[in-house]
Amino acid sequence: SDDLRPTAPQTGRVTVRHTADAPTVDIQVNGGVAIAGISNGDSAKADLPSDTYQVGIAPAGIDQPVFGPIALPLPASTNTIVYAIGSLPTGSFEVLPDSIPLH
Repeated sequence: SDDLRPTAPQTGRVTVRHTADAPTVDIQVNGGVAIAGISNGDSAKADLPSDTYQVGIAPAGIDQPVFGPIALPLPASTNTIVYAIGSLPTGSFEVLPDSIPLH
């Protein structure tokens, strides 16, 4: 379920959901690993200062991303939900962001 609790001022929430046909991955933010070892069916979330972050996805334990990095804006008082969908083996892998305003 979506976390709809308000965030602190000037803070947004990001939720990552791994629903793709892909191995366990690390989520990289601004060049470092922010979420390690997220597997298909898993999700993770964090509240971060509102900003635009460079986000990449790499196989767990590997530095080189297989996706990104891409710019991901994280607005204040918003839950930005990022879905990893599709399949790496078939080349249909993609990332779909969505957002929910928090009140």
